[in-house]
Amino acid sequence: MTNLEALKAEIEPYTLSKAALEKSLVDVGLTGSANYTDEMSVAKAVVKSLSKLVVLAKESEGKFSQDYAAGTLEKRILGICSKFGFDASEFVPVSSVSDGSNRW
Repeated sequence: MTNLEALKAEIEPYTLSKAALEKSLVDVGLTGSANYTDEMSVAKAVVKSLSKLVVLAKESEGKFSQDYAAGTLEKRILGICSKFGFDASEFVPVSSVSDGSNRW
């Protein structure tokens, strides 16, 4: 299995162009045609790829259409980030609580 095949398998049922997937791999230092051996780097490419879809609501081309549930995509991204120790705020908005006691 190649890195590109592993990336495609991980983002299913969503689809992105081959160019977009290969760019995500290059961005994390991998090539699509190389053997899949680096799970962490491919996972980062998965998160990069899925985060591109969060901003879309629906996409259609010809007879093909695809709806995106941003909440579901964000949960998937957060899960992968948690598993591999990535900073989720790089990919999706993350809620945080701050100390507002100085405003009282």
